[in-house]
Amino acid sequence: MKRGILLAAAAVLTTTAVRAGVSQQELDRYRERMAQERARIEGSAGYKKYWDDGRKQWQELKTGTGQLPEARLPDVPEPGARAGEIAKLVEQLKTAKGAEKMEARNALSKIGPPAVKALAEALQSEDIAMRGSAAMVLRKVGASAMGAVLPLTDVKNRQVRSSAIGVVQKIIKKDHVGAVVAKLESAEHPDCRKGLVSALKRVVSAREAELVAALLMHAKDPALRAEMAKLAAASGSLKVMPALVELGKASDQISQRLGAYGAQVLLQRAQRGHIPLLYAAFNDSSGMAKTVIAATLQRLAGRNPAKEAVNEFLFMVYVRQNNVRWPPR
Repeated sequence: MKRGILLAAAAVLTTTAVRAGVSQQELDRYRERMAQERARIEGSAGYKKYWDDGRKQWQELKTGTGQLPEARLPDVPEPGARAGEIAKLVEQLKTAKGAEKMEARNALSKIGPPAVKALAEALQSEDIAMRGSAAMVLRKVGASAMGAVLPLTDVKNRQVRSSAIGVVQKIIKKDHVGAVVAKLESAEHPDCRKGLVSALKRVVSAREAELVAALLMHAKDPALRAEMAKLAAASGSLKVMPALVELGKASDQISQRLGAYGAQVLLQRAQRGHIPLLYAAFNDSSGMAKTVIAATLQRLAGRNPAKEAVNEFLFMVYVRQNNVRWPPR
């Protein structure tokens, strides 16, 4: 552990001593004092606490990377006593023209949730005008329609899928994230997966680091992971770092690169005070993400752990960060 620095120091001291006329005995005493001082520092409570705090912070970050929101959707409302009125208005979406059709749309919008079930059926119509009107009303009804519309995003009929995806993208709320992710990961059609990823991007922002980290760590869809990696990089929050490290451990190179990319962008904002935390992350990482963290440590500490013994690196970082006099006089 100490051999590298002691040998280097000894070489310098020997050359200096010969020029200054210092005896070998004096040099030996100085080397011994250096070794004793280093052992004292490494055995101190401050030295241990410095690195232990980093490990503790890292474990807290990992624990804080939560699970995905529960996959729950609102129940599809029943039409109740207004069933007859709703059925008549929905039929007008197909048969009426101009102002009469607009009146039917407005009336259904005012009825709201009780009309959702009939409107979802109209959304599956072969008549393009009826589908368009139903989609328009469902967007106005809003979030309460999600339970009826989300299942239609992956049906066989491409036109119906497209209309349903368009509605979902407009009415999605954060409460729907878990259900939309579940649907995304069971979807059979590429246009459904692409559309639902776009919908999720509408309600998940870089500011929501915990949610971004949960999606990044637990979502299986590659496109969603890619979007969340970008948001993680833009978040500026170390709360997403454990998820990026885990992504970097994936078996496929695309995920590894996404983890490394996110870490590289995120760690551009890292400060010297983050060194103990980042060293714990370094020990927990692998592949390209590990290389990125090592480069950040080198930048912050001014020393390269890839070229020096790990313990040597830790010791010199502590010395620099805590303004410890070294070598001793």
